[in-house]
Amino acid sequence: MDLVKPEVAAEILAAIKSAKRILLHCHPRADADSVASVLALKAALEGLGKTVTAIRGDTPLPEYLAVLPDFAAIQSKNYFEIDPTEFDLFIILDAGQPNRISELQPVVFPPTLRTIVIDHHATISALSADATRFGEINLLWTGLWGDTGGFRHPNVTPNTLTVAARLVAAVGQPRLSHLIAALEGEEELGQLRFRGLAFSHLEPLFNGQAILSLVPHQLLLDHQITVADIGGSGVAGLLKTVRGCQVGVLVTEESPGKFKVSFRS
Repeated sequence: MDLVKPEVAAEILAAIKSAKRILLHCHPRADADSVASVLALKAALEGLGKTVTAIRGDTPLPEYLAVLPDFAAIQSKNYFEIDPTEFDLFIILDAGQPNRISELQPVVFPPTLRTIVIDHHATISALSADATRFGEINLLWTGLWGDTGGFRHPNVTPNTLTVAARLVAAVGQPRLSHLIAALEGEEELGQLRFRGLAFSHLEPLFNGQAILSLVPHQLLLDHQITVADIGGSGVAGLLKTVRGCQVGVLVTEESPGKFKVSFRS
């Protein structure tokens, strides 16, 4: 939160005020950060009288996030299934590079479409190369519940907790507690199956300082595991909890020859 620049925020607000039709999206294998930020911004923009379209992106959304308000309003389309010329502003959330909008093919913006990138990854920070700052306006932000691991990660600062306290005051503590319990407490059967496969294919590296799990595609087929099951599994973070382990690495062959790699340290 400390890296948000007020002048950039003001520029974003001006762009929003001048826009009429706004596009939002979820990144491939969307997680809580992606979906919740889209829904929160959608509500805020509609409160300003804007016409907002939210699309799910390349992959199905995790069912455990269906508890979030207005979840059903996210359309089951990717960027190439809509006409971007119908919009005058595209606010790109939780996506530090264009391939986080879609991995299906290169993303091209029409000249009439203004773009704003609001992200928290290092690729969009002030220290990153200009090539990765692909939006017309770029802003760094930090997620709270999702990107702090439920306030367990080292990126939690006093300011993080101050913002969290303001949110609790706004929505009410019981309501917030029930929502977090629902997000953390509902599992898909496929997620549990995937965790079982991942945990049965572990290899310690560097005298146990790193643990690698490699899951081949054929195993996913054999156990009817979907891409959504993989995305919500949290395996890499669980590997890191092993005593003496500093890095957890999950490598999943999502389709033949195509690998998804997740690191937690």
